[in-house]
Amino acid sequence: MTVLEHLKSASSPEDVFGKLAGGKDDQMAEAKRIFRRLALAIHPDHHTGADKDEANEAMALLNRWWDETRRQIEAGEYGQKLTVLAVGGKTIRVGRRIRVGSVCNDYHCTIDGDNRPLIFRTVRSPRDNDLVEAEVQTIQKLRTSKHHDFYPYIPETILSCRATFGATTRQGMVLTYREGFYSIEEVMRAHSALDPRDVAWMYKRLLAALGFAHAEGRVFGAVLPSHVYLHPGDHGLLLADWHFSVQVGRPLRAIDAAYESWYPPEVASKGEVGSWTDLFMAARCGIYLLGGTPARLSSSVPRSIQNFLRASLIPNPFRRPADAWELHEEFDSLLLSLYGPRKWRPLRMPT
Repeated sequence: MTVLEHLKSASSPEDVFGKLAGGKDDQMAEAKRIFRRLALAIHPDHHTGADKDEANEAMALLNRWWDETRRQIEAGEYGQKLTVLAVGGKTIRVGRRIRVGSVCNDYHCTIDGDNRPLIFRTVRSPRDNDLVEAEVQTIQKLRTSKHHDFYPYIPETILSCRATFGATTRQGMVLTYREGFYSIEEVMRAHSALDPRDVAWMYKRLLAALGFAHAEGRVFGAVLPSHVYLHPGDHGLLLADWHFSVQVGRPLRAIDAAYESWYPPEVASKGEVGSWTDLFMAARCGIYLLGGTPARLSSSVPRSIQNFLRASLIPNPFRRPADAWELHEEFDSLLLSLYGPRKWRPLRMPT
């Protein structure tokens, strides 16, 4: 198992740093020693090419677990178990961790009397409780929209709850779990570059999802490979993490530090964000899916698609496209001129 696989499979700081004996000072000293050893082994400066990309991802995960480990040691919580409080007479049973996000962890869970596959999501730090509270409110508001056809693009919340971890209480929520979805990160670990005809349905679904959110007055705020999920089997898309979302015209409350360089200039300057902010990040996701990097388009991509994506990357937010539906229509016309009428293309992921 590689260091990256180990970090991704971890469900608690103990899985990364092991059992730490002694008092707080002893625990911190031992954790620092382990952190430095791991950081030295995986630091991106020691790697090149695809190994460097993996090292960047591993380093970001290690830093997240290190932050949580320090916090738990300082609070006297290291080694404590997660306990979810009963809500409305129902008991939530938390299973294995399935995802480590930039703010929250996701776990499989069950609720008495509910046979659906479910996810329990909770913040790793109590200081971020307000982000999950805002996520619940945002999703519930979006799901009261009259435009029901767009509901598949957003998660479905079952309930909001609290969880205890040692001496602290954290905000949590239960969501329905959908089989068959992969983050863009996961898709690109399986495919180093996709055919533009495959990216076509992904980008169109992404523009449709963002068009819905913007029409409801929301900026998703995290159109990034770790927060956009794709379903290769039925060409579905899911915007997964609404704790970053804000109303149009406000600054973002938080960002995903692992993707800090993917954000447009108005985020770095803590300025107001809008549809143009999401569309900037969407263009970067499109470039990434086509085998490029945030700063470079693959030369194998048709020039007309390159020009289309670059239009959303203009540094001045008020010179960028701001209407996702107009872009959707323009992209449709562009694809028709390049490839003719649409044809179903299956995208296969390794087992």
